Amino acid sequence: MRAPAGSEWRTVELYRLLRPHADVQVWSARAPHARLAALVPVQRIEPWRLRYPRDGTLVFIGAYHRVGRWVHLSRARRRIVLYNTYHPTLLERRIRRIGSFGRYPVEFAFASRWLQEASGRAGPVQISIVDLRRFTPREGPRPERPFTVGRLSRDLPEKHHPGDPALYGQLVREGVRVRILGGTSLRALGPVDERVELLPEGAEDAVAFLRSLDCFVYRTGDAWPEAHGRVVQEAMACGLPVVCGHAGGMREYIEQGRTGFVFRDDAEALASVRQLRGDGELTARMGAAARQAAERIFSPEAIRGVIEFYLRGG
Repeated sequence: MRAPAGSEWRTVELYRLLRPHADVQVWSARAPHARLAALVPVQRIEPWRLRYPRDGTLVFIGAYHRVGRWVHLSRARRRIVLYNTYHPTLLERRIRRIGSFGRYPVEFAFASRWLQEASGRAGPVQISIVDLRRFTPREGPRPERPFTVGRLSRDLPEKHHPGDPALYGQLVREGVRVRILGGTSLRALGPVDERVELLPEGAEDAVAFLRSLDCFVYRTGDAWPEAHGRVVQEAMACGLPVVCGHAGGMREYIEQGRTGFVFRDDAEALASVRQLRGDGELTARMGAAARQAAERIFSPEAIRGVIEFYLRGG
C-alpha cells in the first residue's frame, strides 16, 4: 500500500476521533504501508478465511478502491461512502456493490461542497481532521531569508499543474525562494529552473517544511481536480496565507483577500505572490487570519458533528 496520503490521513484521524466512543476497526484488502500500520491497527480482509467486517457500520473512505464480494456477506445495515476524490463513474459502480444491489441503503459524506454538488447526491460536507496542536505557526520573528513560497503533496505528476514549472521559474527569477516537497515528479511536466528546490515526498517533516515558508501556493492539473486539499488546511493551521487555484473544492476554505487568494491563471498567481512579498504586514495579517479560520473549521462543534454522524444509529 502507498505511503499515507489524504485518504489515509483521513482514516487515521477518523479512527482516533471515534475510538473513544465506539469499537472502531480499520480494514484493508492490501497490506498497509509500514507508516500507516504504525499509526493504527489495520486488519486484512481475507474472505477465504472468513475475515471481513461482519456487522455494525461500514465506512468506505473513497470510491476508487475495488470492493470485494465479501460485502454481500456482511450483516452491516449502515453503509457510508466518504466520497473524497472525483471519480463519478467509479462512484456509481461502488454504490451498487456496497449496497448489495439495493439490499441496503447507502449514505454519503463529502470532502467538499463542490464534490457533493458534482455527485448530485445528498449528504454532509465533512472536514478531514487536522491536528491543530501539531500544525501550529512558526514562533518568534521571521528569519532573515528571501521570501519563500512552496507546497507539499504526493510526488506524482498529476498532483502538479502543467504551468507550474513556468510559474516557479518566474518566481525564482524575481528573487523568490521556491520549495516543493513532493516535487521531483514535476520534471515530468517540463524543464524546471535549477534554483527551484524539488524535494522527494517525505524528505522533511510536514510541519517543519510549512514553517520554512511565507506563503503556500497550490494547484493541481485539470485532469486531477483537488476535491478537498487537506494540505491547504494544514498550511492555514501553520499560519500561512494560501494562494490556490480555483478548480475543485480547496477554494471553499479560502476567504479571498483575507486568508489568501484564489487564482485562475499564472498572471493572477504571480500578482498574488508579489502582493504578499511586497507587504510584510499583509502577509502576517493573512497568516493570522488563516490560523483563526483553521480553528473555526476544526472547532469542537464541527468535530462533535462528525462524531455524531457516524455514531447515529450505532
